[in-house]
Amino acid sequence: MALNRPPTQTADLLADAARALYGEAEWKAPLSRELGVNMRTIQAWLSGKMQLAPDHDVMRRTLGLLSALKPAIERVLPHVDRGPEVLRRMHDALSTQLSEINRVMPLIAAGLATRAPAARRHK
Repeated sequence: MALNRPPTQTADLLADAARALYGEAEWKAPLSRELGVNMRTIQAWLSGKMQLAPDHDVMRRTLGLLSALKPAIERVLPHVDRGPEVLRRMHDALSTQLSEINRVMPLIAAGLATRAPAARRHK
């Protein structure tokens, strides 16, 4: 029987990154599809049933998703800060999203940097 432990910082960071990518509400399913990871695995990481290592490939791929989205937001952001209220709200939402991306990217990169070189196999 698996014991529930608190999620690791890495699982919390994955959740933060996914919220930055997909929004606060329904982020688990899009993340699962994008990364090709079973939804139950993501839930197990978040519940602490399974540990998610900082250098897991999922974190590398998540960093890639964040890296791809960041420049798009940076390009659009200056164009939606004026005008109707709807554009100002969009600007605020994009600014918040960009701030969260800027917060989590270095944390994920630092975790990935801990990956030890692959052990050599001897025949």
